[in-house]
Amino acid sequence: MTRLTRQGNDRASLICLCPICRENFEITGTYRIRRANYRQTVKEICTYCQIRMGYDYYVTSAAERG
Repeated sequence: MTRLTRQGNDRASLICLCPICRENFEITGTYRIRRANYRQTVKEICTYCQIRMGYDYYVTSAAERG
């Protein structure tokens, strides 16, 4: 089963975000952000800043939300 099948064929991108970068996405109001796995305990390097550690999130355009 693929991620698209489980998520209902939405167009979300799975990326890792630290708290600072996640907040920057939220402030714009252009994106909808959902945590990919609330049980995730191991942090990874942030996809955007490449400095801080963060968790995996699904990021979707707010316009696609419908």
